[in-house]
Amino acid sequence: MTKTQPTNTKQTSIVSKMALCIIVLITAGMSILGVFITSYQTQLLQSQMKEFGNTVVQQLAEISMEPVLSKDALGLRVIVNKITKNKTVIGAAIYSDAGEKLVHSGYLPKQDLLEIYDSAQQLSENHYQFEWVREDEKRHHSSDTISFISPIKYREITTGHALVSFNYHNLKQATIHSIKIIAITTTLLILVTALIAFAISRRMAKPIHDLMEATKLMGEGNFDVQLAERRNDEIGELMKTFNNMGRGLLEKSQVEHVLSQFVSSDVADEMLQNITSVELGGKKVTATVLFADIVGFTQMSEELPPEDVAKMLNECFSYIGKAAYYYRGTIDKFMGDCAMVVFGAPNFDVEHRFHAIACALMIQKLAVEVNKKRQQESKPPINLRIGVNSGEMLAGNLGSMDRMQYTVVGDAVNLASRLATVAQGGEIIIAESLFSHSDVLGRITAEPKEAIQLRGIKHPVTTYQVKSIASIYQSILENNIQKVLSNESQPLNISVSKDQSLPRQKHS
Repeated sequence: MTKTQPTNTKQTSIVSKMALCIIVLITAGMSILGVFITSYQTQLLQSQMKEFGNTVVQQLAEISMEPVLSKDALGLRVIVNKITKNKTVIGAAIYSDAGEKLVHSGYLPKQDLLEIYDSAQQLSENHYQFEWVREDEKRHHSSDTISFISPIKYREITTGHALVSFNYHNLKQATIHSIKIIAITTTLLILVTALIAFAISRRMAKPIHDLMEATKLMGEGNFDVQLAERRNDEIGELMKTFNNMGRGLLEKSQVEHVLSQFVSSDVADEMLQNITSVELGGKKVTATVLFADIVGFTQMSEELPPEDVAKMLNECFSYIGKAAYYYRGTIDKFMGDCAMVVFGAPNFDVEHRFHAIACALMIQKLAVEVNKKRQQESKPPINLRIGVNSGEMLAGNLGSMDRMQYTVVGDAVNLASRLATVAQGGEIIIAESLFSHSDVLGRITAEPKEAIQLRGIKHPVTTYQVKSIASIYQSILENNIQKVLSNESQPLNISVSKDQSLPRQKHS
């Protein structure tokens, strides 16, 4: 059995498509995960910042309550300075209940306390958050800053306000840093996933490549191809079905080959194409029939051993079959020493009359060449007599349902057979109706023969003996003969337009 191997193709391979799908899915998943982690990390940092800011400002409010009540400015300053020593705190201030700034240290919003409260975001009942931009004149740059505000209360009475400011820039930098780490991690995971995806896709696509190669071989006529890999999945079932189909096509091809050895390939093709509807019957067609039989065959069969007789018949019929092939004829049957060839059925041929006569000339010329070889081998010559006739006939499957045969029957067929019986060795006899037909007249050279009375035919039939074909077709005929004698199987193109033929001969 022929084993298949994966093949490369310039088209986008299924490996690439599968890998791309996996990569897209992983990329989308990792991106969504990255966005989620980044969002969560940002919210976590912000929550921590708010919690820390609220804690610091709450502590400042609690420890500043007594100094505010006692109006101890020095104590408040000590407290504020102590708070701003924390590296995370860049500013702190204590306001009176009226919003007057009592003490401050570091960076504070430029707005007054009332404006700050109006713009601030309330976090809880006693905690507010205010974001603003701090201008650093020394360093000539601005920074995002966040301040937390809390009222200073004594027995539910507001006695002042505490404010603590933090550098919001550090929080944003931490968020950006987290995003970079997540992006780098996601990119690395995508790259690793891409390599794994290609490896997995290549493994998964291998049986599909094998199926493609096997299909290509089968399309080229190599039905003896089987997929060796066994899988317990859907692809395995597909491969099993493909193997069964290959065996079926191989068997069909073998049947066609054997069948074509018993009947014409055209008839075999028609039978196989309508294998479920083969039935008895026929239809009327206009076609041409050629009969060729061996002169003196009875005496030769008595003088020669049976093996030599069989070889002679096979050789003769082989050349007749090749000549028929070159001129689109169909071997209808071999009957003893006689061959019957049909032109124009089962395959339509508009030139069936001319092709039949050209085929008869080719057979006689082949017989001359074959007899030269047989003479050198001290074998008796083969002399053929040929009758050709055209007309309406019945073509189809004739016989019984148990045994039928594709053939043609009718008066035109009977006349062709009887014309062959009156011919002499080396002669080609045709009826007047065929010679005078517009498809033939002027394209062959023929001599009138006497009118003959044939059994079963009321009126005498005027006959002609074909001598040659018009010169425009002669070179084609000679080339076809050389092809046959040199055992070359491919025919030359014998189609010549009727406009190229010689002027029509006048029928006398």
